[in-house]
Amino acid sequence: MSDRLRHLIAGALLLLVPLSGRAQEAAEWRARLQAQAAITGAASKAYREMNATSNVFDSAVRAGDLSISFNAGELSNADTAAIAAGLRAGTDQLRARFGETGASLAKGAWTAERNPRRGLDNIRLSLTDGSRASEWITSPVKPAEVERFVIGQAGDRFTRQTRALLAYSGWSVFHYARERDTELSRRLATSWAASGRRCAAGSLDACAAVLSPFDTATAIAVHFEPRDYRTVIASGQLPSLTDSSYFVARRECLRDGGDSACAGIIHRVRAPDPYNASVRGSLLAHAVELGGSGAVARASERPESNSLALIVHISGVSRDSLLSSWHRRTFSALEEHRRRTELPLFLTSVAWSGLLLLAAFRRKFL
Repeated sequence: MSDRLRHLIAGALLLLVPLSGRAQEAAEWRARLQAQAAITGAASKAYREMNATSNVFDSAVRAGDLSISFNAGELSNADTAAIAAGLRAGTDQLRARFGETGASLAKGAWTAERNPRRGLDNIRLSLTDGSRASEWITSPVKPAEVERFVIGQAGDRFTRQTRALLAYSGWSVFHYARERDTELSRRLATSWAASGRRCAAGSLDACAAVLSPFDTATAIAVHFEPRDYRTVIASGQLPSLTDSSYFVARRECLRDGGDSACAGIIHRVRAPDPYNASVRGSLLAHAVELGGSGAVARASERPESNSLALIVHISGVSRDSLLSSWHRRTFSALEEHRRRTELPLFLTSVAWSGLLLLAAFRRKFL
C-alpha cells in the first residue's frame, strides 16, 4: 500500500470519529428528550386523574338525541321538568327554522351538577366528550335558559363539523344578539389594526380581510400599515432564530416608534390576530339569517370551498351584498345606541344642573 493511500485512509478515519461521536451524542439527546416527554406526559395524566371528579350519575333527562345525566337528589322534579321542556323547545326551534337538517344539530350528552359553594344556586352543564366544555344555568331552572343552551351547542356543532367554519365562533350563530353589533362596531372603529379601521370606514375588501380566517403568512400586508408596526412588534411573538441586531432594532422601534426601525424588522415578527372567532362569527350569523330555512343545509353543499366563499353560499346572496348588509347592520347599531342614550343623558344633565343651581342659591355664606 502506498504512503499516499495510507494517508488518505488515516484522514478518512479521523473525519469519521467526530461524525460518529456527534451521531451518538444526537441519539443520546433524542433518547433523553423522549424519556423526559414520557415522564411529563405521565405526570400530566396523573395530575388530571387526581383532580378529576369521579362521579357516577344515576339519573338522566332525555329528549330526542339530547341527554343530561345527574345524581338523584341534586335536582328537583321541577328542575328536571324544566330541563326536559328546554331540550324539546331547542330542538323544535331548530327544526322550525332549518328543517330536519337543523334539528339534527341538537344532539349530545351532558352532565348536570349543582354548584357546591354556598350562596351560589346554579347548575353546571358539562359535555361528556372529554372537552371540559361547560355552561352554567340558574336554579330554579328556566326552560328558556336550557333552550338557549341547546341552540348555542347546536351552533358550535355546526361550525365544528365543517372545516371551512372552524375559525368562526358558533355559539351565537343561531341566536345573535343585537347588542354585540354595538360592541363590534366600536372595536373595529378603534382597532389597532388598519384593516379594522378601513372596514369601519366602509371598505368591503377590508371587511372581507377582517372576517376571513387569520393567516400569519399574509397578516402584515393585509391587516397592518406602518403606524401599526410598533404595536405589532411589541405584542407579536419573537422570532425563534435571531441575532443581536434584531433586538437593537426592536428597542429602537419600541423606544422611538420610528417607521424605519420598525419596518426593518416587521417581517421577522409573528403578528398576533387582531380579531377573534367571535368577530368573524358575526358574519356567519348574518349569513345564516339571510339564508333562511336552507342556510344550514347549504353548508354541506360546498365543503371544500374557502371560508368566505362558503359563507357567501350559505347566505344565498352575492359576496358584496353579504358584506354590505353586514356592514350596515353592524355599524347602524352604534347610531341606534346613541339615539337611545342621548335623551336620557340630556335629561340627567339637566336634572343635575338644576340641583347644583338650587344648592348654589340656597347656600348660606358665613
